[in-house]
Amino acid sequence: MEQFNLQKIFDENKNRYDGWFQKYKETVSKFIDNIKSDIQWTDDDKRQLVFAQNNYIANNGQGKISNSEFEQLMSRWEDLLLIIKSIVDHNDISENQFNEFRYIFTSCCKKNKVLAANRVLAAFLPNVLTTTVYEKDFDYVEKNLRRYCADYDIPSSKLWSERNKYFIKYCNEKVKFDDPWQSSIFHWMLHDYFKNKQDTTNMNEMNTNETLLERYKTLLQSTHNLILTGAPGTGKTYLAKQIAQQLIFGAVNDKMSEEEQKQFNEQCVFVQYHPSYDYTDFVEGLRPIQDDNGNVGFERKDGVFKAFCAKAISSQRTNTVDNFDEVWDKLVDKLNEDDFIDVPFISNKTKSFKVELNEYGTGLANRTYQNNDFIKGEWIKGQSKFFSKDQLYNIYKGLPGVPSGGHDNYRRAIVEEMKLKYGLKPYKEGSSASHPEKKFVFVIDEINRGEISKIFGELFFSIDPGYRGIKGDVRTQYANMVKTSNVFDNELRISDPLNFGHFFVPENVYIIGTMNDIDRSVESMDFAMRRRFAWKEVTAEDSMQMLDGLANADVLKNRMRNLNAKILEIEGLGKSYQIGAAYFKKYELYNSFDDLWNYHIEGLLREYLRGMSDVETKIAELKKAYDNESDNNSGQQQQAN
Repeated sequence: MEQFNLQKIFDENKNRYDGWFQKYKETVSKFIDNIKSDIQWTDDDKRQLVFAQNNYIANNGQGKISNSEFEQLMSRWEDLLLIIKSIVDHNDISENQFNEFRYIFTSCCKKNKVLAANRVLAAFLPNVLTTTVYEKDFDYVEKNLRRYCADYDIPSSKLWSERNKYFIKYCNEKVKFDDPWQSSIFHWMLHDYFKNKQDTTNMNEMNTNETLLERYKTLLQSTHNLILTGAPGTGKTYLAKQIAQQLIFGAVNDKMSEEEQKQFNEQCVFVQYHPSYDYTDFVEGLRPIQDDNGNVGFERKDGVFKAFCAKAISSQRTNTVDNFDEVWDKLVDKLNEDDFIDVPFISNKTKSFKVELNEYGTGLANRTYQNNDFIKGEWIKGQSKFFSKDQLYNIYKGLPGVPSGGHDNYRRAIVEEMKLKYGLKPYKEGSSASHPEKKFVFVIDEINRGEISKIFGELFFSIDPGYRGIKGDVRTQYANMVKTSNVFDNELRISDPLNFGHFFVPENVYIIGTMNDIDRSVESMDFAMRRRFAWKEVTAEDSMQMLDGLANADVLKNRMRNLNAKILEIEGLGKSYQIGAAYFKKYELYNSFDDLWNYHIEGLLREYLRGMSDVETKIAELKKAYDNESDNNSGQQQQAN
């Protein structure tokens, strides 16, 4: 156990408190002289002792007294003064005197003003009581002294006065004070010292966590696919999102700005697998649609992962100029409004042809005249020529229409009209970024709860780290229904509609999966998937950092360690059955260790033990380990406040 040099702490910090200490000595000396010389107390002295905002012993925020309470106290002044005279004469205070003084004092107040009572007593017993009248602050220093000083003990009495007296006695044995009364303010030196040490430790833990995240980030970047596995409650999902932040921003920030949150939502997608999740959700599939006449049909839709990959591909190109989709929507709106438009024919400016939406609303049809009259809203076989959005897009990019020839002159005329009247910009392909800055992270929670082969289909090949990019190109199961080129086809420079429907996972897409080792609802992970992912166990001990900053964090950690140690001793259980800190973090909901056990931990343990013999005996053993707050590793007894 680390031993602290209390003398060194005093020597290095005493000058910081020198000004306050001089004021403290003046105030305390005056109060004690009043008692010893039996001087009549003035109203100003009484107010300075009991009512003043700052009497240089403790500020009045620590036990603030109202005017009416002050008047009540003054009505019992002689009773209080009798006790004060006795403790000054003996330079000590007994437990009975302390309890009696507190009782009289607090009975004059609307609330239990024990801090104010401590504040008054500290004014008369320098080198006996400390100026730390707020008992939680005193507890904080006492707890740290017990942690770092093996010989620091406390009396059996829990009274603030008795613990103060022990502290002063202990420090007088360890420290050579310049003035005996400095022992009363040394507590504040230690308070600030330990607080600074704790802040430094938290910073180091944070830096350690950042270093750990950097390692996860490096692992993910090198493998592209990572599965976080471990016991329940170890914070795997939370960690996955932290790794995503680390990859996207280079740092983790739990409180992202609105702009950062928007960017994160753009570059990170979260899904959760379940037994009904399948290929149509993940890659692509048929979805029901209803037309204006109420007829129900089906159309092919990209799944969440395919759409995510398409977005990632688009981000890899720089300086691209392409507003075709935007202008196409304007053209369709115009056709819906006016039924048709008149387009000049490129080869002969004196002629034009009529264009309207085709009967499916997904492309354009040009209409011809019959007997010099335009047939509105009626398709005339042999006279109408169709132009799909994709065919026009190919013309826009400088490629031949599909099939090439034939109606390309008409298609070019429509594209020119889109440029002239609807704001279509000249197409510029841009260039592929050699080192794409944007990284996209796809998080799959509970990845083992879905039927992997059914969900991924032919993507078994594409997600392999060695086949990222166009070398991992596959055609999807619904490729025959893809009638327009997509970003994958464009990257592959495919312009044949009979060959649309390609897919690959781009280099800048990273996949993180999470899974519980003991989930009994699914079979084991497919071996083909196992070899395509890096696997990292997140242990219960790794998750301890989640409890930092909580009330009673040390006690929670000790209970967690003791319970998990006992789990390892039960035959049939093991490391995968240990309980992570996410369960213990629920203590915040109740501030009760019993409620935490009753509502969260016991039920999980009973599920673990289902089917075993002597369940009640095992539960009792686990509860006993949970209730033992001592840290088995250090032998230090920790107590909840």
